Amino acid sequence: QHFDGFEGCLGDLNGDNEVNFSDLQVVLSAWGLSDGGDLNDDGETGFSDLQIVLSSWDNDC
Repeated sequence: QHFDGFEGCLGDLNGDNEVNFSDLQVVLSAWGLSDGGDLNDDGETGFSDLQIVLSSWDNDC
């Protein structure tokens, strides 16, 4: 799931209004792929996307 025109909490990849371990799992399972965890829209899920999740960790949306 990719969010173009993101509304909500950046890093909340599973839409549960929190950034937590579940979102980390999405990034790790999509590592190297273009879909799923590409938060910065660079075409690949990688370190920058992991940084976004970690910097938003434990935020409520």
